[in-house]
Amino acid sequence: MITPAELRKKALRPWVSGRFLRAWLQGTSFFPLEIPLAPPSGRILGQKFQQVRQWVREIEAAGRKKGGGGYRVVYRPVNHRQLGPQQVPVRVRFESHAQWLGFIGKTVDFERFQALVETTRSDLPALLAFLDDKPMAALKQAAKWGKLLAVCNWFNNHPRPDRYIRTLDIPGVDTKFIEGHKKILAELLDRVRDAPAVDAGLAGVGHHGCERRFGLTYDAPCVRFRLLDPALALDGFTDLHLPAGDLKGHDFGAQTVFITENKINGLSFPPMPRAMVVFGLGYGIEVLAGIDWLRYKQIVYWGDIDTHGFSILSRVRGRSPRNRARMAKPWVSMSPQ
Repeated sequence: MITPAELRKKALRPWVSGRFLRAWLQGTSFFPLEIPLAPPSGRILGQKFQQVRQWVREIEAAGRKKGGGGYRVVYRPVNHRQLGPQQVPVRVRFESHAQWLGFIGKTVDFERFQALVETTRSDLPALLAFLDDKPMAALKQAAKWGKLLAVCNWFNNHPRPDRYIRTLDIPGVDTKFIEGHKKILAELLDRVRDAPAVDAGLAGVGHHGCERRFGLTYDAPCVRFRLLDPALALDGFTDLHLPAGDLKGHDFGAQTVFITENKINGLSFPPMPRAMVVFGLGYGIEVLAGIDWLRYKQIVYWGDIDTHGFSILSRVRGRSPRNRARMAKPWVSMSPQ
């Protein structure tokens, strides 16, 4: 026998999963909806008759919720050997979505979802597919949905704008709003923008992924490195900090490139012929991906011998397929002989 609280938890499942909202949006019949009650066995009915009667009263009372919410209890006749003819509740039946929504307390949320659908159908029909795929995710954004649609429409009219987010002029939308909602905006923009306006090779929002994917300008990350051979110095400078984009076009002539995540390690490297050290990147190793000349160097990664270190080593190797990077030996063996 399930309690009224357990019954409500079961009744909530089609809502939490988004199954009801999806069915409503598609015009699919969802009611009547029935939920089994796990009725008592004949033995329990005979042994705990008063407790079963109390359970029946509670189930019936829970179905008479104020405000239109509720259900009808469906009984099954049982001819008990000791108690004689009995009517045992076997399931509850919601005849309409109004009854069900009232019972689970989601009437207002459903009205909010209906408003989302109408707004989307009017302003940006292409996003109806998102409401169908992820109705609960859309409902979480209900208070902000109008602004999200405004941003999507703006990008539709300005493909690959080549501007910083903070310089976008979208009526009614603060640019801080865009920065704080990159993840959901990326999902929505993927559904409404034409393929040429999207860099399909990029995913996620980390490392300015959203800006790169949708043609926005961003503050490019910088790479700090030291030229360990004075002969490679750039106008006398050996400790440099350059945007990754600037580094792409300048091969400093090093044959060996050390990569270390620790700043002090990078600063402590001794002079070495035809060598340089890149440091302080950590998991930001992806910024080296577009530096093609690194593919032709001897790459040595020096990091911690732990899961994080080997994870970064794997990323380094992924960026240097023609010259497999290796983990450096202890510090003493790295000194020139």
